[in-house]
Amino acid sequence: MVQNNIYSRKSIPWDGLGQAVNNAKTMQEVIKTSGLDFNVVKTEAYAHFPNGNSRSIPGTYATYRADTDQILGTVGKDYTVVQNTKAFEFLDDVLGQGMFDVETAGALNGGRTIFVTAKVPGHMRLGNGDDIVNKYILFTSSHDGSSPVRGMLTPIRVYCANTLNMAIKGDTKTNSFTLKHTKEVHKKIDMGLTLMKMSNLYFTEMEETLNAMIKVTIPDEHVRRHAAAIILNKDEQFLYVQNGYDLNTLGSVSSYKKNQIRDIEKSIFRGPGQEFHKNTGLWLFNGVTSYYGNTVTYSTQTDRFMSLTDGNAKKESQKLFDKIAAKALTM
Repeated sequence: MVQNNIYSRKSIPWDGLGQAVNNAKTMQEVIKTSGLDFNVVKTEAYAHFPNGNSRSIPGTYATYRADTDQILGTVGKDYTVVQNTKAFEFLDDVLGQGMFDVETAGALNGGRTIFVTAKVPGHMRLGNGDDIVNKYILFTSSHDGSSPVRGMLTPIRVYCANTLNMAIKGDTKTNSFTLKHTKEVHKKIDMGLTLMKMSNLYFTEMEETLNAMIKVTIPDEHVRRHAAAIILNKDEQFLYVQNGYDLNTLGSVSSYKKNQIRDIEKSIFRGPGQEFHKNTGLWLFNGVTSYYGNTVTYSTQTDRFMSLTDGNAKKESQKLFDKIAAKALTM
């Protein structure tokens, strides 16, 4: 059994944020069990003046929960509300068929963001087969105008709960879709079902790509360069290299940035699951995703969820994945 060294394995992003819905037979059951059985209303936004008068704000609307009157956000005139039941109704086509297991559903920030996760049967194997990656599909929507209806294929590495929801460059088997909240959204909502049907093609290619990354050699001395590239700007990186990768010589760089670089290095060398694939491209990629998933301190679990699934952690991990995968696939 692999032992973690300095960091403990944290949970996958949505653990603790929703309700288990494994036993639900329909999406109506999922919606009710997870507390998503509320409607959202769009209404004109008004400005109230000290003299007691009120006036509508041109082109500005608010969304609110019909059950609590809680304001969720401000949106434009073209924004179309997608009710929770509508956003995920296509999942009724797969529930009970053994194709996918809908596992978790819930609301974040009082209902501003909602999500459903489904587990795809089987798993991916990396290297000699002891390193296992589970296959998930994550669906999200928002009611505050912050994000579209979204679906994404999300591999989760078992040993460290790393979120590996990377897009494969040049791949027609896309790992995600987005639908803006416009009047056309209801016509396209079943794109989620198409994504689910294409999922095995993506997971097969992702497994091949991750395994190809094992062929890329990453010497210990290169880890500092990669860690610095995530945190430092180009001028700071130049000085870092010129000073022989000695952080103590960078007086212009804040202690906060220096500590971030040290944490990334520790995640790569000694993070959970880093006993696998040592000094390879996959080892480096896993170390960086482990940094975002297991080391970075987020203000809330919701912030962690958003960063790992579609925020800064996802974007930085994607950049590194693209770089290593491009090299691996030419070897």
